[in-house]
This record gives sequence, C-alpha cells and structure tokens, in this order.
Amino acid sequence: TIFAVEDWQMMSAKLDRSELPPVGRLTKTQTKLLRDAAEGLSMKEMACKHGITFNTVHAHLRSAYKRLQARGGKHAVALAVRAGLV
Repeated sequence: TIFAVEDWQMMSAKLDRSELPPVGRLTKTQTKLLRDAAEGLSMKEMACKHGITFNTVHAHLRSAYKRLQARGGKHAVALAVRAGLV
C-alpha cells in the first residue's frame, strides 16, 4: 500500500485531537514503519529498506493499527502524525 503525503495530511486535518484514542506506546519498528508509510513507501519497499520480509512489515503495521485503534493505513498514519508519534 502506498500512502500519499496529501492523503494523510487531509485525513489529519479532519481529525479533532479529542478523537485520538489513548495511544499505547508503539515499538521502534512500528514507529519506523509508520514513518515510512507517511513518506509514501510501499510495504515491499519498507521490507527491503529494513531487511525484513513483507509479511513481517504487514504484521508490525497491523499491530500498530490495532494499538492506534485505526481503521486502516491512512487513518493510522494520520493518528500517528496528530499524536506526534511520527
């Protein structure tokens, strides 16, 4: 999945800080991968960049989405940006 900067900025602008879920601490890997997603990298590109498998990237991002109570990738990036996590 590729996230365009404009997409997460648009979603981020629509979010009210009061809507942010109580965020558990993300792991360093989850934070790095969300930052990569915010920069527009695909999961395949993230896997190559970090020397891990596509499935591992997918698992880390799914865990991050769950911790952020996000509905999907774009929503997770927007929440992470608004919360100052990435």
